[in-house]
Amino acid sequence: MLQRSRDALASLCKLGYKEDHPVFVAARDDVEQEKLRVRLFAFLAASGALGVGERTSRRGRPGFCYPLHLAVEANDPGAVAALLWGGADRRLVDSDGLTALDLAREVDDRGSHAAVIAALLRAPPARAP
Repeated sequence: MLQRSRDALASLCKLGYKEDHPVFVAARDDVEQEKLRVRLFAFLAASGALGVGERTSRRGRPGFCYPLHLAVEANDPGAVAALLWGGADRRLVDSDGLTALDLAREVDDRGSHAAVIAALLRAPPARAP
């Protein structure tokens, strides 16, 4: 699907569509939506979670968290964005009573998690219906 969307963008360029043309904008949005969908499912599969709101155990330590917390622990802003796009709730707290943003701020070491914090504060991209 992603390759077809990229091919469609290339075809639109060859046909002379400008980047601000509504058809080009819609095709580019489709590519971005597909990237987020692929990133979301890849992260969920790697983390062992079945959904963005599924309570999961932390690897190697007691307690529970949610996929958004795992993305913070992995310092993965792309996964954070994909999870938020997929409907993850920023307000969920882990077994320590921390939201994903609280956790990011706690583990941040002189800006080490700045991109993750920014992703958590940024509004998620609109999700396709």
